[in-house]
Amino acid sequence: MISPVEKRPGLIVATGVSGRCFGPGLGAGRLAADPATSGRPMVDPMAFQFSRFLDGSKFVPLTGV
Repeated sequence: MISPVEKRPGLIVATGVSGRCFGPGLGAGRLAADPATSGRPMVDPMAFQFSRFLDGSKFVPLTGV
């Protein structure tokens, strides 16, 4: 999950990288930094948003990553 926290502006949570943080942690850190710095995300961040657990969004696995 990599997502801004709606009730805490400026707070972005990046967690759950399967215990192998070094490899996926680099991408997760970049994806978390993009909204914090108003940068353009390197991939579509919707698959990582916390809101997908609440709004009934279907899980769509990433392919080719």
